[in-house]
Amino acid sequence: MTYHNPFPARAMTMGDISLLRDAVIVAAEKSERSADSVAPIVYDLYCRGLKDPEKLAEAAGLLATSRSF
Repeated sequence: MTYHNPFPARAMTMGDISLLRDAVIVAAEKSERSADSVAPIVYDLYCRGLKDPEKLAEAAGLLATSRSF
């Protein structure tokens, strides 16, 4: 049986972490949701390649207010 790690191994710099933290704060304020509920959305979008902090926060805030989430 092989082990499947759902989280891909990648190194994150302090710049990456700072970008994610700032995007979570902005997205939580825009969507009026808790940072804990917005953080997985921000991380998922970031892993999919969205690296612009403003667009990342805007997209995560929009998805957090969506009925499908």
